[in-house]
Amino acid sequence: MGGDRRAEVEKPKEGATTDASSKFAAEVGNERQLAAAATGAQATDLKPGVVKGKDGSEVENAQAADGKVHPVRLKYSNGEGSQYDYDKDGNVSQITNRRADGTVKERWLSTDGGKSYREERSGEVKELAVKVNDGGTVRMTDRAGNTFESRTDGSVIMNFRDAQGDPHKVLSNPDGSAVEYGKFSDGKERPINVRSPDGSTISYGYLKNGSLADATTHAPDGRFVNRYESRDGVNWVEVSQPPRGPSFNGKVEIRPDGTHFFTDARTGATWERKPNGQITTTDGRGHITNQTPPVPPPRR
Repeated sequence: MGGDRRAEVEKPKEGATTDASSKFAAEVGNERQLAAAATGAQATDLKPGVVKGKDGSEVENAQAADGKVHPVRLKYSNGEGSQYDYDKDGNVSQITNRRADGTVKERWLSTDGGKSYREERSGEVKELAVKVNDGGTVRMTDRAGNTFESRTDGSVIMNFRDAQGDPHKVLSNPDGSAVEYGKFSDGKERPINVRSPDGSTISYGYLKNGSLADATTHAPDGRFVNRYESRDGVNWVEVSQPPRGPSFNGKVEIRPDGTHFFTDARTGATWERKPNGQITTTDGRGHITNQTPPVPPPRR
């Protein structure tokens, strides 16, 4: 296949690969902990009681000051949780975020009907509109139109625009990993950046037919590690150091959750790398031949 390879790789319509996304994902911990600070709780068909998830999460529903049933307590899969108080109009008037041991992490108070919230100790103020859904998912929207969707498993989906006005969609996981998505001309979203808990990243490019075109890895300190390219999504060659490095043949799939999955075309053996850095290899019969533990986040 001749011609300029760069012309064959499609840039996403949305999800520019800028530093803003990684910085934003790194700061989402604060947003995840707020995660329930405004109006519009969906309370139409809820019944009092506790709903338990398979991952250990819990959603407790109870009658609030407005006489309706609302989610009043969320327990996340990591043991942390949030408690909600409502005013007579059904607006969230107080949010208490707790650590896994039950101690208070933050307490946010609203005196204007859920339009803004002040943190009790720090005095920090946030202006947000938030919808607490029946299943415990909390969707926050700030004044700029950026949205944050917090889930009971501790993950957060963020849709936002950076300082340059470029749109981004980022999945931030409680283990410190993150996945940024790009939207392409065929209307589909695909992972374009995957960050492990230790800060290492892999960036992906795609051909116009949706096949993966390249994968570039950087170390936690930003140091370039390697880059692989393919013109057809099957035949791969390392281009990170001259002369061209080792080549291999097989299908590479980047799953929606950011998992990198390679199948060797000749042997059927597989190599899988999850966003948390865990690597699993299998032989052609599907038997696991090696599995590494998840990558721990850096010590602070």
